[in-house]
Amino acid sequence: MKKIIYFILLLGFCTYGKPVSDSINSNLSSLNDEQKSVLYELAVLKKNGFNPDQFWLKHKNEFPKLGDKVRDELALQVYANSKVLYTAPKNSTIQFWMQTQLLTNWMFYLSAFIAICAIIALFKKYWNLLINFLIKHLAPLFRFLFSPVLLTYELLLISVICIFYGCTVEEFVLRTVISI
Repeated sequence: MKKIIYFILLLGFCTYGKPVSDSINSNLSSLNDEQKSVLYELAVLKKNGFNPDQFWLKHKNEFPKLGDKVRDELALQVYANSKVLYTAPKNSTIQFWMQTQLLTNWMFYLSAFIAICAIIALFKKYWNLLINFLIKHLAPLFRFLFSPVLLTYELLLISVICIFYGCTVEEFVLRTVISI
């Protein structure tokens, strides 16, 4: 009963979605980039609380006959579905700032490379001491982990786990490899 109520509510809520009408789609596809740019600016003016009437009177002759409602809907659709790309003009402060950021990144990469080289040089100098230390302290652990008796128990445990939980794997080839 609960699922049926959820299903009815879901169907009821989805009927309130407002699809874009065909006339809006056809009008949007017939506009060129300059017209879409004007509609985007119009929507930005409206969103920020300005009166766009003077702006629209200035650019009205660029469009075919549009009613205010269709114009506003087109502007909202262009505004909602636009991705703004900004290219900085040459010799501007923004372009100088972007080049400074690029230089800063390259300096950071250079410093990271120098640090990696220094670490490699330290390893090269003290490599024998490090290997001897690891062998001396980790040899008993490796002898215990790779003893024949413990390896037998580890393989037995892994095989039991693969037999019981191998059937829950969804991938057919992987399940076959695990179960074999």
